[in-house]
Amino acid sequence: MSTPNAADSSLFLPLKGIRVLSFEVAYSLPAGTRTLAELGAEVVRVAGPGRDSFYIGVVDGVYLSKPCIGINLKDPAGLQVAKRLVAQADIVCSNFVPGVMERLGLGPDVISALNPSAIVLQLSGYGSPGPWSGYAAFGPSTEAAGGLNCLTGPESGPPIRVGSGVFSDQLGGRFAALGLLAALEARARTGAARYIDLSMAEAITLLVGHTVVAAGVGDTPPRLWNRDRDFAPQGIYPAKGEDEWLAITVKDDSQWKALAALAGSPRLQDSEFDTAWARHANHDAIDALLSGWTATQDKDELAELLQRHGVAASPVQKSRDPLFDPHLKSRGLFDWVQHERPILGFAAHPHPTTPWIAAGHARHPLKDIHFHGADNARVLGEWLGATPKEVAALEASGALIVLRDVQVEDRRTAYRDEDFAEQLGLPPPTPAPAELPLSRAGEKGPGNEEHTPRATKRPRSGGLRVLELSAGPAAGFSGMLLAELGHEVIRVELPDWYAAARRPTAVLDKTERGFLARRKKSVALDAQTWSSQFLELASSADAVVEDLGPGGLGGLGVTTHRLRDQNRDIVVASISPYGHTGPKTRWQASELTIQASAGVLHSTGSMDSAPSKAGGFPAHHIAGINAATAVLARCLGITRGACGGGHIDVSMQETYIPHWSRHIGEWAYSGTKMRRELPGFGHQGFRHTAMTADGWIYVLSLYASWEEIALFFGLEEFVTDDWSNPAYRMEHWPELEQPYLSSVASKPRYQWFAESAEAGFTFAPVHSPGDQASNPHYAARGFLKEAEFAGHRVPTPGLPFPWDTPAAPNRPPNPGEHNAEILGHGAAK
Repeated sequence: MSTPNAADSSLFLPLKGIRVLSFEVAYSLPAGTRTLAELGAEVVRVAGPGRDSFYIGVVDGVYLSKPCIGINLKDPAGLQVAKRLVAQADIVCSNFVPGVMERLGLGPDVISALNPSAIVLQLSGYGSPGPWSGYAAFGPSTEAAGGLNCLTGPESGPPIRVGSGVFSDQLGGRFAALGLLAALEARARTGAARYIDLSMAEAITLLVGHTVVAAGVGDTPPRLWNRDRDFAPQGIYPAKGEDEWLAITVKDDSQWKALAALAGSPRLQDSEFDTAWARHANHDAIDALLSGWTATQDKDELAELLQRHGVAASPVQKSRDPLFDPHLKSRGLFDWVQHERPILGFAAHPHPTTPWIAAGHARHPLKDIHFHGADNARVLGEWLGATPKEVAALEASGALIVLRDVQVEDRRTAYRDEDFAEQLGLPPPTPAPAELPLSRAGEKGPGNEEHTPRATKRPRSGGLRVLELSAGPAAGFSGMLLAELGHEVIRVELPDWYAAARRPTAVLDKTERGFLARRKKSVALDAQTWSSQFLELASSADAVVEDLGPGGLGGLGVTTHRLRDQNRDIVVASISPYGHTGPKTRWQASELTIQASAGVLHSTGSMDSAPSKAGGFPAHHIAGINAATAVLARCLGITRGACGGGHIDVSMQETYIPHWSRHIGEWAYSGTKMRRELPGFGHQGFRHTAMTADGWIYVLSLYASWEEIALFFGLEEFVTDDWSNPAYRMEHWPELEQPYLSSVASKPRYQWFAESAEAGFTFAPVHSPGDQASNPHYAARGFLKEAEFAGHRVPTPGLPFPWDTPAAPNRPPNPGEHNAEILGHGAAK
C-alpha cells in the first residue's frame, strides 16, 4: 500500500485556492466534495443540529480531509454567519430535499444575491422541478427508479438491488465533482457562475443510458445476470473457501482452448465447444463442468494461472481483500489516515484515496475526519476575520454548534474476523509515524503543501478541444460527457488493422456505439500516415482521452512523450482495467472481471447463489466519469497556473472500489464481513421488491418501525411483538407472504410511490429501460433529449443536471464525417 516515489513527488492541486462551502449530509455530496478536497480545494463541511451516524461517517470516509463547522441555520445569528461565509465562497452546495435550503433562508437566489460569482449546486434524489422533487430518497431508491435494478440479477426472478448500499450515493458524488469542475472551467472562460440541480436517479439512468436508447428503437435488453451477449463462457464460479468466487470471461476461441486445457476435462476439450455460438448454446453444461474444477482451487492462484494463459479472470474481492491486493499496494491506492484521537482503539486506519494518478504527482494524503464545530474558530477567523472570543460567544448562544468528546459507536457484529487488527497491523493509540504499516500517500498534509506557481493560460473561448481514442465504453462515455458539457470532442477512428488486433474489454453493438458517439465529430486518418496526422491534430488540442490499454498508444506510433513534445500543455487521460503500473497492468479484463476485482459484485445477489454483476457497463462508464473529471481538473489547473499538462492514469478497478468503500471500511474498523442478503430480503425483514398492479416497486423504509410499515400496507394482524423482529419475519415469511404481496398488488406503483413519500418512506418504482420515456418527473425536468439513431428519433438521457444545450447535433457522426472541417491536406487546420 505504499506510494511509489511519494517523497519525491509534488501533490496534484489544480484547485488550490478554491473555497467550497458544503451543507452536506450522508453520503452522496460528501463523496463529491472529498474529490474537490483531494484536488486542493478548501472544502468546509457545514454540519447542522442533526447528526449522521458517527460510525458510518467514519468508515465511509466521505468526510475526510475537510474542516467542519457547526451552524444552526434556524438561529438568526447562525444564518447571518452562514450568509457571510457564502459571500467568501467559490462554490456553495447542499444535498437536502429540494426546498429545505429555501426554507432555511439560503436558497440559490439568496446565495446568488450575496455572491454573484458563486457556483451553486443542489443534489437530491430526483432533482427539481418535477412531481417527485419533494420526495426523500436514499441511494438504493434512486437505483431502482433510475433503472439499474431491472438490469441486475437472474432473468427468472425479480430485479435485485446492488448490495453495496452506497452505489448511487457514490455515483451522485462523482457527478457532483464533474459538474462543479465543469462550472469552474466555464467560469474561468466566461466569468459567469452557474446553478446546478443534480438528480441521483438521472445519474443512474445516464449510467445505463444505452439501454434506454435500445428500448427506444424496439430492442429491450434482457437481464443476462453474469453472462455476456458476445463472450462465452462468462460467469462467477465457486472457489475454495467460504463464499469465495472467481470471475472468468472467455473472449475468443484461443482463450477457450487454453481454459479447457487447464481445466483438464476431456468433455470441455470436445470440438463441439470450439465456437462462441456453440458455447452460448451449451452454457449451462460448461458452467457445471467449470464449477466442479474451480471449486477446488484458490481464487487468487487460479486467476493468476488463467491470466498467464491469456484468459480474463479475477478473484471476486471480499470486503477485506482490496486492502491486501498486491497490485493496489504497488499503486498506493490506500492511505493511512492518522487519527487526531484514537477511533475504536486504534491510531490510524486505511482508506482509498484519489482513484487516479496524475503523472509527476503523488496521490493526495487524507486528513482525519472532523466532527461538528471542530473548526469553528479557524474557519471563521480565516474567512471572516472573527476573533476566538466572538466565535466562543456564538457557540455559547447556540448559533454555532460544537460537539466535544465525540465517541464513535462500536458496531461490531458476530459475523466478523476477530483478528482483523492483527491482519492489518493497526497501530496502537500513540504510534510513531514510522510504525504505520502503510506509507502515506504524500508527506505534507492538505493546506501545507508546497506549491510552485506557474504561468496562467488563457482558456479557449469556445471550450476544450478533446481527442478521443476509444476501443470500448470507457473513453467513449468520458468523451460523451465532455461533449454534453459543450466541449469539442473529436472521435479519431482507429485504423482497421489496429482494432482487429485488440481484445476489447467489451463489445458494443451499433446502438451502444451510437449512444456514446452523440454530439461528437469524427475524423478518419490515413492508415499510412496515421501517427503523424494524429500528432498534428494533438498540437491544437487540450486533451486526449483513450482506453486502448497499456502500450495501446505506442502501438499506434504515438506516446504521451511524443504528444507532449508536440504540445507541452496537453492532458492525456488513459483509462485501463488496472492502470498503467503494477503487476496486473497487462491482465485481460471484461466488465465482469473488473466488477469482481473491485468487490462491489460480491455484495450483490443472495446468499444461496453466486454474487451478481450489476447490469450494463457501470465499471467502464464510472471510469469514464472519473477520466472526464480528471481532464477538467488538469485543464483548469493549467488555466489557473496551478499545474502543467501531463498524463493521468485512470484504473477501472480503482474508480469502482469507492462504490462499496463502506464495506471495506467496516472490515478495517471492526472486522465486520459483508454478507449478501437472503433471497429478496433486506435487513428490514420483508421482501424489498414486490409486484404492484402495474409493475415492480422497491420498498425501502430504513428508519420506520415494522408497526408503521404493517399499518401502511393494511396488515394490522401482523402488528405484534413477534412480528416486530426482522429475524422472526424472515423465518415465518410463508405466513406473511400472501397478505403482504396481495396488499402491494392492490395499487399501481406510482400511487404507492406518492403515498409512501407522504408517509415519510423512501419507496421507489423499479423502472425498466422502456419505462423512462414516459417517466413524468424526467419529462418535467427535460432530462431526456430527442436524439437521432439510424433514422429513429429516440428520447435519450442527457446530463443529470440542466446544462446549456451543446451546438453539436444530438446524433452519432458517420466515421470521417468531419474530415473536411478538421483536416486539410492531411494535416490539422
